[in-house]
Amino acid sequence: MGNKITHSFSWHIYLFAFIITFALFGAGFYLGAHINSFFAEEIGSEIQSLIEHMHSSELLFLLDDDLFCPVYIAEQKNLDEESWSIGSTLEFMEKEKGYTDYELKKRYFQLEVRNYILGLKAKEICNLTTHHILYFYSNIDCSECREQGNELTFLRNEVGRQIRTYSFDGSINVAVVEALEEKYNITSYPSMIIDEEGPYGFMTKEELKEILILEN
Repeated sequence: MGNKITHSFSWHIYLFAFIITFALFGAGFYLGAHINSFFAEEIGSEIQSLIEHMHSSELLFLLDDDLFCPVYIAEQKNLDEESWSIGSTLEFMEKEKGYTDYELKKRYFQLEVRNYILGLKAKEICNLTTHHILYFYSNIDCSECREQGNELTFLRNEVGRQIRTYSFDGSINVAVVEALEEKYNITSYPSMIIDEEGPYGFMTKEELKEILILEN
């Protein structure tokens, strides 16, 4: 009889443990989804705010007059930092949290293209020496893409405002990104277009500095 009681008691313990585990898993899943949704909404708001902020600079350059260059240069520093911050957050959510919001990434890539075109216009009108790098990558079957992203980050941290980078995930169907890939003949990843030249394959920070002839 003692063995029967023990067996019954053990069964109830296992059932209780299973219920607790399931409840904790469900709570964790709900909390994770809620946090991801919150971050997605925040990033979406930041993208929209940045687009509206960018409108003022775009309007100034429609006049095609270098009179507004000091205003643009001051504004562009903030635009660049905010855009970089959004991209870093999206990358963190995707690589560390395993959460990807494709519609959000599409909006961000569209923002990047507008920022790139604006940067080229400013370089022409204001006679700037800033280097522009288009970086095309894929999160599917690309062993070097993450490493290339790291090298670009190291370079940006070292030389600061001498370069501006724009990153695009080629595995996501975005019309403007596909148009850029076609224009620059991007057929593999990672690929880079540097000051309208390329495409270039994987390069280290030091190799990039040699091509760009950057100041230390």
